[in-house]
Amino acid sequence: MRSGFYGLKPSPRLAALGAVVFFAGLNALGARFCFQQANGDYLTLQSAAVLASAMLLDYRRAAAAQAVYLLLGLAGLPVFAAGGGWKYVFQPSFGYLAAFFPAACLCAYCLEKTPLKSLKSYLGFGLGALGIIYGMGVGYRYFMLNVYLRRSMAMAEVLRGLLPLQIPKDILICLFLSWLLAKRDQLRRKKAWREEEPPEEENHLKDERNSEY
Repeated sequence: MRSGFYGLKPSPRLAALGAVVFFAGLNALGARFCFQQANGDYLTLQSAAVLASAMLLDYRRAAAAQAVYLLLGLAGLPVFAAGGGWKYVFQPSFGYLAAFFPAACLCAYCLEKTPLKSLKSYLGFGLGALGIIYGMGVGYRYFMLNVYLRRSMAMAEVLRGLLPLQIPKDILICLFLSWLLAKRDQLRRKKAWREEEPPEEENHLKDERNSEY
């Protein structure tokens, strides 16, 4: 059976590069669907891109996709919610972007080490990735506001901006992706089991042959 374009098999390196570029672009696209909240945080769909890269790619490609996205933004391309450029590191919300790399890498690595993935494993590691994003994002935001910008903002006020939209939105995204991929893996396992099982007619013939002896 032919595979690829006119029977040509795609290069593994080319396929890996394509996956990295695709998910980096998906993250940039998620930044376009945003609006700025009253506390200054941006509500985007980037968490969906980060979680999807972590759940669908191996940890090297997932980390590379987030690294490429971050470097493109710092280089000046307007792929972040408020533009781009190296000065973006002074934005209080930059901590969330910096967290995408370790969050995607660790989530993908843990899923790789899980032999039989289920809804529980996808959801658990996905929520762990969100924990990394929010931990680094909130910590960076608190530091920048209180130390760099000297606005004297309490941690409770920083955390208040995460509700009622941001955290519930990301949990729902994580739950949906986890359910979708767990269902996909379940169907794949069922298909593999069916292909391994011999047809009923063959089993019947084997039983007849055994009964003759």
